[in-house]
Amino acid sequence: MKSLALEFIEIRKLTDAGEQSSALNKLKALQSRLASDRDRAIASGLSKRALNRSAEGTKDKTTIQRQGKEHERFFIVIPVKNGEVAIERTLKSIFRLKAVAPITIHVQDGLSSDGTVKVVKGLTKTAAQKGISLTIASEQDRSMYEAIVKGVERLNPPNTSWLTWINAGDILEENAIDCILRTQEVNDWHNINWICGCKSIENMEGRLVRFELPINSKFLSAGICDGNHFHYHQQEGTFFRAELFRSVPSAEFASFRLAGDYFLWWKLAKTGKTLYVHDEAFGTFVQSPDQLSRREQATYNKEIEKNLSEDERKRAFQRFIDRPTEVVSVKSSGHVRRYLVTIAKKMHTRFFSVADFERAVSERSIDCAIENGSVWLDPYYLQGDTTYKVPSKAPAKKHPFGIILFTHTRHDALRLVLRSLKEQNATNVTTVWIDGAQGKEKTRLETEESERIAHEYGVSAVKRIKGNYGFRKTMLHGLAYMTQKYDSFLILEDDCFPTRKAVETFRSMLNSIANDERVFSIYGHHFQVPEEGEQFPRFQGWGWGTTSKKLTPYLHRLVDLYSLLEDDYLKVVKRIATPEVLARIEITPPRQPSHTFFKFFAWDETLALLTGADGLLHAKTPEQTIHNFGMGKTSTHFGDFDLFRNPPFNLITIDEAWNKF
Repeated sequence: MKSLALEFIEIRKLTDAGEQSSALNKLKALQSRLASDRDRAIASGLSKRALNRSAEGTKDKTTIQRQGKEHERFFIVIPVKNGEVAIERTLKSIFRLKAVAPITIHVQDGLSSDGTVKVVKGLTKTAAQKGISLTIASEQDRSMYEAIVKGVERLNPPNTSWLTWINAGDILEENAIDCILRTQEVNDWHNINWICGCKSIENMEGRLVRFELPINSKFLSAGICDGNHFHYHQQEGTFFRAELFRSVPSAEFASFRLAGDYFLWWKLAKTGKTLYVHDEAFGTFVQSPDQLSRREQATYNKEIEKNLSEDERKRAFQRFIDRPTEVVSVKSSGHVRRYLVTIAKKMHTRFFSVADFERAVSERSIDCAIENGSVWLDPYYLQGDTTYKVPSKAPAKKHPFGIILFTHTRHDALRLVLRSLKEQNATNVTTVWIDGAQGKEKTRLETEESERIAHEYGVSAVKRIKGNYGFRKTMLHGLAYMTQKYDSFLILEDDCFPTRKAVETFRSMLNSIANDERVFSIYGHHFQVPEEGEQFPRFQGWGWGTTSKKLTPYLHRLVDLYSLLEDDYLKVVKRIATPEVLARIEITPPRQPSHTFFKFFAWDETLALLTGADGLLHAKTPEQTIHNFGMGKTSTHFGDFDLFRNPPFNLITIDEAWNKF
């Protein structure tokens, strides 16, 4: 029997494919399995979504009248060959576009031998009811890009109108045209010549991954958006004026078999026209195993090489390092926000193959793709780089294993944890991280005492902060430090007591999962809920360990999210926390991650959300090796109540901790 999470994913897919009736029938069949309030809430949301989609398709069968000036008209080319299943999904996504603007679709078929032409012709009536012109031509072509050129010639759009193409199987998002029209309305439309949305990918598991990418015309015109030096630019949802497209040599564009998109962005950017990047997604790239760019990545790279050699792109990339360039972003309101982005350094490709950007996204997360030879801002210099001579704080060689212990002024708790580590001969690999006093005399004396205690136990290093950063920022700084110094590490707070087997168990298990991409962390404080097996999809922050390789991409995301205004942070969280993700991680009631991350940023529950969204697991130690004693008289959060002594909390008091050694 499939898990409810997988059933919910399939129901969502059916709804998106226009099969609302099947989705509702499937939900009805699941009613007996909806045991919790959370499951029923997710099912209710999916039911409303299916009903709304169904209503959209039936509420108005009269022909929609679409009017607009030339700069408000949209022309869409769909190149296809043998895509009878995929083409229907793409066309229906265009039919769902909310804006009432003149839309013309032309399907350029490459002499399909299946039912592609029949499917398209069968949808012309539906298109007409939507006020959309849908035409199709079927003739031989040498490549997809030649088909696009032929499609544009047949459409013959006015110079100031909008033009795009989308491949069969991919989708246009329903707000795309509405967002473009709003942007034109708020700003002078004459200045907006091409625009795109945020990056949006549906991987082969059916999971939607979206993120905002700081891309601009300068990066594109330099040719560095090659998937190696910087991210590919997403074609799905990129719109440009017909006049701008006509500035590109059509014969040269049509000669490409795979990398015509790279050539087109390179040429469009060289015109000097600014690329506007909208916060919302305009189109979604839907991955499938039979895509040419996936199967023939080497050929794609060779076609890029015809435009610019690897050495030319490398030199161009180096010119951007530490030099701010402007990104032009568009908010949902249509207002433009300009900001500077700096490539701090190139992430060194150690962990993932550069050869296949999309495969990395499919297998784990979008941040694997960021690691995958692409560039991301690196304010903490979390990784070294052997390719470019950029100043880096990262040491040349990391130590194999370390421990970090976070504390402030709880001296008895600090002594207790250090005593256990001393008994395990582990203080010599332990860094004690102490938040500061911010000029408060009493607190300064207390933190100095914490430092004295740490040195008394012979720890490897003590980092005492002068300012008072608060626990969230202190944690991020400490984790960044550990990724610079150690390959793997155990993270303790001063109320997390390690048993006599803790250090050796963590050291051994971290070594065993180092190359297992499914497992993100090891944890020692068990939840003790019935569903908890050897591996668990819910992150535990009370005594845990991971590797610098696994943590680095998530630390980037935590830093980014922590830097946001709280309202913006909550918007991002709502986007990530889909019903499927919540079903995966909301499994430890009443201690649920969403109770926190839907209200404010907390590093541990936000990390639970990010790793849960990527489908990662967390392995518990064979026996409980960490006991959280943050309950009772020394605690600021948990009183000594039965609720907190029982699963999923399982807390003890400081007086009981040493008995667990």
